[in-house]
Amino acid sequence: MMAPISKSHLTRLLNKYDAATTNTDKGKFFTDTAEYVFKKISGLTLSARDAIDDPGEHELDLAFWNDQTKLGLPFLPHILLLECKGTQDAVGTAQINHFATKVQARALSHGILIAANGVTGSANGRRNANAALRHHLAQRVSIVVITRAELEILTDSSELIALLKQKLTNLAVGRAV
Repeated sequence: MMAPISKSHLTRLLNKYDAATTNTDKGKFFTDTAEYVFKKISGLTLSARDAIDDPGEHELDLAFWNDQTKLGLPFLPHILLLECKGTQDAVGTAQINHFATKVQARALSHGILIAANGVTGSANGRRNANAALRHHLAQRVSIVVITRAELEILTDSSELIALLKQKLTNLAVGRAV
């Protein structure tokens, strides 16, 4: 079932993010935004937020259980990790590599990076974060990047599902990330 994404609620969440004066608050409000949008997808249940793993090596921003319902995300695995980066700058190679390590350490094949300002490098380039995304894909780890601008235009869950499908396809065929 398609679930509407309230434009006014999304705007309120992003206004809190914009008004935040500390990196901690910015991170919290950006994660709130990602959580709100992804909870609209049928079959996704939030399992953990801001969780630290037992060795204390990794913080996991959001972890969802995916029931793989027909109207949800049947093309993605049962466990989905989301990393939220509300930084002013585009996400760089080191951050991509760190998130991919979190995904790989849990024997997962997919991760979703919500990056307020995208990733470094040209979309079709062979350098910077885009190159890191392609490198991890060759290692069987698909990292899908969604930007703030892409979140802001969503009106319902079916648009988010379509965006994820398009991003995965683009990643697989070596086109714009």
